[in-house]
Amino acid sequence: MGATNNSVKRPLGYTLTYDERRQFMHDHGTVGRTYAGKIWQYITGFIGLDDFEWGVTLFAETPLMFKKIIAEMRYYEASSVYGEFPYFVVGTHMDNAGLQKMFLENWEA
Repeated sequence: MGATNNSVKRPLGYTLTYDERRQFMHDHGTVGRTYAGKIWQYITGFIGLDDFEWGVTLFAETPLMFKKIIAEMRYYEASSVYGEFPYFVVGTHMDNAGLQKMFLENWEA
């Protein structure tokens, strides 16, 4: 299962000092590392190419992991003050056998 979000947004406090930004990202990363092995991520950057500076794509076995990490990170200043999360796109991956089972076996009269 995957979810993607174009999240950052307002620049992470370019008016803040380097040490303040470093602390924000340290706190953010500390939470993220607690989900190692449960959530995998791809981070993409596109400064000047989109309305956002970068995006995050997450992968997990269950959507519950997305709910947990998002709920936890929303209380950290890097997300709550400097993050914008307009929408999430959620999908799933199936092999051919799973796809056939979903469309053929479950829909037979």
